[in-house]
Amino acid sequence: MLPDVGLNIVKIDQPFKKVLAMQPLKTVICRKCKYYYITWDTGKPHGCRAMNFKSRQPPSLVVRRNSGAECMQYTPKDDASERDA
Repeated sequence: MLPDVGLNIVKIDQPFKKVLAMQPLKTVICRKCKYYYITWDTGKPHGCRAMNFKSRQPPSLVVRRNSGAECMQYTPKDDASERDA
């Protein structure tokens, strides 16, 4: 098993050989998610309301490390211009 370095390995078929191509994972930025919040807990400053937990690292990193997949609850925040209208 390869260590998780933030890349997906994808097989590409070519006529005479198979090549492994490295593709970056889709990066989830928690600060852009509507469920992300900053806590008052100095030991666990990052929180996720969708999954109901706080952590020392951004929640998307914790989810990827524990499940091996990107966060499925990610929902972009509403644009400020849409809220004011």
